[in-house]
Amino acid sequence: MSTSFGDAWKKAGEAQDDFDPPDGKYTVKIVDAGAFAGRDGREWAKVTLQIIGGNDAGRRFDHFGPAGDHNEVGLRIMREALVLYGLDPDGIDDLDDLGRAMFELVGNQAEITVGHKDGFKNIRVQSSRTGESDIPTDPPTSQQQSFAAAAANSNGNDDESIPF
Repeated sequence: MSTSFGDAWKKAGEAQDDFDPPDGKYTVKIVDAGAFAGRDGREWAKVTLQIIGGNDAGRRFDHFGPAGDHNEVGLRIMREALVLYGLDPDGIDDLDDLGRAMFELVGNQAEITVGHKDGFKNIRVQSSRTGESDIPTDPPTSQQQSFAAAAANSNGNDDESIPF
């Protein structure tokens, strides 16, 4: 689900979008996610979110936080957010494991709340769902409709109410 090299190359030529969403609730899609070590050795997790719907639809911003033990409270908060985004926390033993697990989040949608306090952006994840639904959305066929109607008109006697 990653972008093609050509798309990434073109985007790199565009002006950087430092969008900081205003306080509020958003439906977002995870478009990128990963874990990495900074030059100073501290470990980080970053989820790139794209807003779905509303005036800011299509705008992107990052949910960024510690992935290492350099900030214990921040790590707990980020771990909880990643789990709410859909990450399976089991079997993660190192930063590479976390990065691979985070990449699996790409395509998931989430309901989040953004707030700002003391100059910092705070993101709370309320819920998430994975990719597209696998439940068919086609209207019922006439055979399904007639069966549903017969079942609704059932009088409790199984032998008399079966439509076949």
